[in-house]
Formats: sequence, structure tokens, C-alpha cells
Amino acid sequence: MSEEKSSTPKEKPSTPEETPVDDTVQSEEPKAPPKKKAAKKASKPKKSKEALALEAKEEEIVKLNAEITALKDQLLREQAELVNFKRRITDEKIKDRKFANASLLKTLLPVIDHLEAALKVEGAKDEFKPFYPNFQKLHENFLVALKESGLEPIDAQDKPFDPTLHEAVMQEAKDGVEAGIVIEVFQKGYRYHERILRPSMVKVSE
Repeated sequence: MSEEKSSTPKEKPSTPEETPVDDTVQSEEPKAPPKKKAAKKASKPKKSKEALALEAKEEEIVKLNAEITALKDQLLREQAELVNFKRRITDEKIKDRKFANASLLKTLLPVIDHLEAALKVEGAKDEFKPFYPNFQKLHENFLVALKESGLEPIDAQDKPFDPTLHEAVMQEAKDGVEAGIVIEVFQKGYRYHERILRPSMVKVSE
């Protein structure tokens, strides 16, 4: 009889049991902190009509104050200009009155020249000597009256030449006198107040 094979199944070799992988246990990268949401800007409350009207009035007041300040400055400038104008007119009037007789006095200069020439030439004559003191006194009184009116002779003899006061018509070297000195006066000059009415006609050393 044939031997019967045992039908007992062979046991599989035991393998280590596979542990189930827990998906939750994994190495996780550190997460960045969540960004804060920007806070919403609070909406400005709408202004009431009364507030808007008040702001408009305040702006108008500021504008009016600026205009008032500008007008005040303009008024002060115009007042200063008016004061300066009045002062200038007054000064011109005073100056006009001061020099009002300039043209008249200028016409008298030849009369003075002739009188002084006559006293110089005729005074040396014997026949004129009895009358000389009277004419000399008349000449002196005449010059005093003119001086009181502002007319004065320019002192030029032996003075340094000044082109604003003197008119040089000749130059001549003179021993012992430095250059630029008035050594002779041909015609006397006159000033009327501070104005030169006629320069002196002179000879100057060289």
C-alpha cells in the first residue's frame, strides 16, 4: 500500500509584523507665524452741515484778516510816501526861496567889479581923494547888505587852486611858491549860500 502523504499544511516562516505608519507622526517644518491682518482704518465720521459751514466761515475769516493786514501795510507805505513827498516839496520850496535872488545878485556882480576898479584906480588921483572916503563907505555898506542876503566873496589869493572855486586863466612859475597856488586874482569870485555864483578868475603857480 502506498504511503499517504500527510496533508498537514506547512507553516510559513514568521516575519516581523509591519507596524502601521502613523501619518500624523512626521517631521514637520516650523511654520511661519501667521501674518496679522492689517487693521481696517476707521472711517472718518461725516461732518455735519453745521461743522462744514463753520469751517468755511473760519477760512473766510482767515482770508479777510490777511486782506486787512495787506491793506494796512499798503496804507502805511502810501502814508510814508506822502510824508516824503510833502517833505521834498517843502525842501524844494525852501531851496527856491533861498536861491530866489541868485539871478538878481548875479547881475549885481559887474556893478561891484566896476565900483572896486574905480576905487582902486581913481582913488589914487588927487582930485578924487576928497570923495574917496564916502565911496569907500558906500562900497563897504553895499557888500554888507549883499552878505546879509547870502552873497560872499571867495577868498582865493595865496590859496591852493581849487577847480570848484577857481578858474585858472594863466600859469606862471614864481620863486619860493610851490606849484598849484593862486598867485594873482584877476576877477573876484562869489558864492551865494553854498552855491558858486561865479568862480574866481586867477593865475596859478607852476
